[in-house]
Amino acid sequence: MPIVYPGAPSGLTLAVTGVSAAEWTYQVAKDGQVMGGGRMVLVDDGSAWVDLTRGRDGPGHGHMLVYVRS
Repeated sequence: MPIVYPGAPSGLTLAVTGVSAAEWTYQVAKDGQVMGGGRMVLVDDGSAWVDLTRGRDGPGHGHMLVYVRS
């Protein structure tokens, strides 16, 4: 699906694949070239989610974000 936000480059897309009810993998691409991706996992009975990202150069070039519902 296209990624649209103010200032986003044209041709940016997101592809998401379900792994389980609480886990998804994703890829971000620009004009068909993969830019990076990662894995999203619901944790703590769905009250938080962890986003493990990787850059185009692999897992060692990413980061982890934790989102907690308040």
